Amino acid sequence: MSNNMIKERITAKEEEKPKLKPCPFCGKNNLEYLKLWNDTYQVVCRQCNASRCMTGLNKQMAADFWNWRAIETEMLETLELAYEVINYAGDFINAYDMCDSEMEDFANPKIDKIVAAIKKAKGEK
Repeated sequence: MSNNMIKERITAKEEEKPKLKPCPFCGKNNLEYLKLWNDTYQVVCRQCNASRCMTGLNKQMAADFWNWRAIETEMLETLELAYEVINYAGDFINAYDMCDSEMEDFANPKIDKIVAAIKKAKGEK
């Protein structure tokens, strides 16, 4: 962003409201608000220069846009972890299927539901 578009730089302090989440790219809290030429605000990481292309009418709105990306990143990490769990669950499913066929008297409906959900997530039947 060119400097002629920036009207004012405002360092985001830790105790300041609204609370900003760390940068989803570098993980640092070295953030600032930029007040732009059109009197809108944008959050920028001073460490890696990451920013959100959307600007807010005030600091709260800019913080909400910034924090949403951090939430998106957390959700993606959670989904990636869930995907790994599903992939590694294959060994459990194979072992359970072998035991289940040999020990039908000890079947557990809760485990059956979990196994079915994992198979469905993996695209198996």
